[in-house]
Amino acid sequence: MDAIQLAGGALADADLSGVNLVSSLQDGMQLRIPFRQLRVEENESSGSSGDKVLLNRANAKDFEKLPGVGKSIAERIVDYRKTHGAFTSAEDLTKVPGIGKKMLVRLKDRLQL
Repeated sequence: MDAIQLAGGALADADLSGVNLVSSLQDGMQLRIPFRQLRVEENESSGSSGDKVLLNRANAKDFEKLPGVGKSIAERIVDYRKTHGAFTSAEDLTKVPGIGKKMLVRLKDRLQL
């Protein structure tokens, strides 16, 4: 929250509900704040762009379409994103329990930020 305040505060149409406002920032990190009109309900399928899954917008059902991702891992990805904020790279997926480097290699070409 301090970073948002130092940047001049959130705009009126900013949607802070999906942003972890207590997480620590590191030098060089970008903090992306979505707009309310761009926010999509979790039960809607909007997390794909062509054949790629949008890492920061996909719901669990979108992630389940990926090779090797079942319901449990898909839900962990969405839960991790809700708790820790937006992914900054596909490599961040390895922080989700159950996703290792081998799975990331299989998924990476099917993901988009």
